[in-house]
Amino acid sequence: MGLQTLQPTSNTTPDQGGTTAVSGITNTSHALTVSSAFAEDNGADPPASASESKSARWSAFQSATGLVSGLVLKFTWTVSGTLTRVNDPGASATGSIAYVIEYSLNGGGSWITQVNQNRNTNGNLSAGTTETIVLAPSQNISQVQVRDRVTATAQATAPPGSTASSDATVGGTINTIQLVATTVDVNPPVCIM
Repeated sequence: MGLQTLQPTSNTTPDQGGTTAVSGITNTSHALTVSSAFAEDNGADPPASASESKSARWSAFQSATGLVSGLVLKFTWTVSGTLTRVNDPGASATGSIAYVIEYSLNGGGSWITQVNQNRNTNGNLSAGTTETIVLAPSQNISQVQVRDRVTATAQATAPPGSTASSDATVGGTINTIQLVATTVDVNPPVCIM
């Protein structure tokens, strides 16, 4: 019995429609990736809105040798961000910041949300940990994928004589994406007495 660390061998960025590329992507990670959005309406202006979203995907994990008796998907992530909304009475400022990480067990046909860090009220967002997701030993490793998305949105609406603004910034990192397989030798040595 032994442990094998299996890494993705392919990455794609951007991955999802309406998004742009993350920063410093490798087959197991990406560097701090920041999305930001700012919207301001000074009353005489039309309503303002802005958004930015960046995404990536990892796939084609290495194959295990031997019979897999246990399989765990692991990765480490961090997120930090700030949302500031200011508006006069009668005006409206909204916005959101979010970092989402999902994984697929069927080659991207459907996705399971593992991390969903978000904020839509004034203040800071800060979190991070290592995820450990136990998969079935019979899982087809070639069908496992991971993807993430870093998103900021801002909207501001103000009637004449008032102002509104929304300022959203969020940054996310992911690293050490891997499958850890526990395996047994399918052809153990034979002891001859």
